Amino acid sequence: MDPTHNPDQSQPPQAPTPQVNPMPGQQPPTRYQQVEVESRRHLAQNPLASMQEGEEILADIHRHPFGIVSVYITSFIAFAAACGVILLLVPKLLGSNSSYSTSNIAVGLIVVVLAFMLIGLTIMTIVYWQNRWVLTSDSLTQITQNGLFNRQTSQLSLGNLEDVTAEQRGIIPSLFNFGTLRVETAGEHSKFFFLYCPDPNLYARKILMARELFLQRGGENR
Repeated sequence: MDPTHNPDQSQPPQAPTPQVNPMPGQQPPTRYQQVEVESRRHLAQNPLASMQEGEEILADIHRHPFGIVSVYITSFIAFAAACGVILLLVPKLLGSNSSYSTSNIAVGLIVVVLAFMLIGLTIMTIVYWQNRWVLTSDSLTQITQNGLFNRQTSQLSLGNLEDVTAEQRGIIPSLFNFGTLRVETAGEHSKFFFLYCPDPNLYARKILMARELFLQRGGENR
């Protein structure tokens, strides 16, 4: 090998990186605007993206399955009743002299009712499980999903928390160990409430314990 040979000379020169120019009459976004857009997008996807440094998630509370199971049972009972009504009314409405097959029409109506019921149950299941509370070492976040495209997120500092109440009314909530969890504050929106909370007494104690630790660390109201 020739010692005077330079290996860099054998490599073809690299083409310069093309510069993306903005469209005529349009100003390129500043670095601040790009960061702001990314931050808003991140916050929309993750409501807990605003957690402070050192803040830890202590509990992620989802609803008890009993709430959605009761919806399933009610829906299938209603579906069975609708099938009975269809099978009784279709022959009477069409009559025996009708040229249409009563059985085919009845089956078609039942299939349509079943399709609508399954679509509705799918939407209700997604909405149901999106409702949750997230307890951190500094705050309590309530995520309320009222529809597929309707979500509300509220955050409460543990320093503003005044009282926590766990409610279990009736035989079924006590038997399956679920209830309503309420958090009271001194603000205008004085209460957070969480329906179908599993083991509400346990999570009430966790929230109160987190508040005590927050105050012991010298936490202040936000």
